[in-house]
Amino acid sequence: MKVSIIIPTYNGAHKILKALHSLERQVYKPEEVIVVVDGSTDGTASIIQNNKIQLPGFKIIEQANSGRAAVRNRGAAESTGDLLVFMDDDMIVPKEWLSAHVEHHNSVKNSLLVGKLEPPGIELKGEFIIFENWQNNKWNKNLIQDNREVALLKNPYISANNFSIPKDLFLKLGQFDSRLNDAEDYDLAVRAFQENYPIYISSKAYAYHIDLGLKNFRSYIRRVRQYRTAQEKLVLLNPGLYIDKNKNERYPDNPVGIKYNIFKMFAHEYWIAAAEKEYLKWLPLPIRCKIYDIIVTANGKFFPDKVDLSKN
Repeated sequence: MKVSIIIPTYNGAHKILKALHSLERQVYKPEEVIVVVDGSTDGTASIIQNNKIQLPGFKIIEQANSGRAAVRNRGAAESTGDLLVFMDDDMIVPKEWLSAHVEHHNSVKNSLLVGKLEPPGIELKGEFIIFENWQNNKWNKNLIQDNREVALLKNPYISANNFSIPKDLFLKLGQFDSRLNDAEDYDLAVRAFQENYPIYISSKAYAYHIDLGLKNFRSYIRRVRQYRTAQEKLVLLNPGLYIDKNKNERYPDNPVGIKYNIFKMFAHEYWIAAAEKEYLKWLPLPIRCKIYDIIVTANGKFFPDKVDLSKN
């Protein structure tokens, strides 16, 4: 099985070398590693070229900025492998990472594999970083509930920063939808489910996420709002697939009853400021993280218009 690793990057000069050096330590060697520079303005390509990257079939492709979906599709189009393994420029992968992806596809044909994401192995400081780690652990537990190393997912889910798919299946599913600048991985997962192709998640194919790009609660709430907008765009672009909200568990439906009143109460500048200024730090960690989760969900997903975050 020929393996192509595809890494999209945009202004990733400060982080991509760590990702590439982690690939150099892989036990299983890929046939090629393709970095697609998506209109970067920070000299990403030059920084890579000026370092001695020891990877088989290594090449850099530069293009005008086209967005997340298009840049990944470009890497797939330039690849020669039978198996496409996608990772982002802010990932560090352990030495058995690629072996886990290949082992799965040798055993389970015509499937997709998502690798778990882990926070970097450093001391966690700051309430937002602690909350992010708490939320990441919660998501992992929801996806792999019985601690199996590889589990079949019951709902559509892909994280494009660590997943693999046979190239012929990727093309058959129509690749990533280049009209999307967000939620393109979820859209691909939904189409795979529609065609009855299984998606698995693996704790063996885990990777470390070293630059989450979100520095505080406000930036995270903005990101949640962007994702809500992306979900609404999915319905407009493909109503036959997404108009039934019961089949799209991520489509933002407002809560009802007492939950509505609770979320509405937390949709306020006061609570965002309380999280940012660590006013809740005196509470036990599980309780305050649950409150942070409510604050983010209320202001990002259910009531995105109540607090203006455009100026701060």
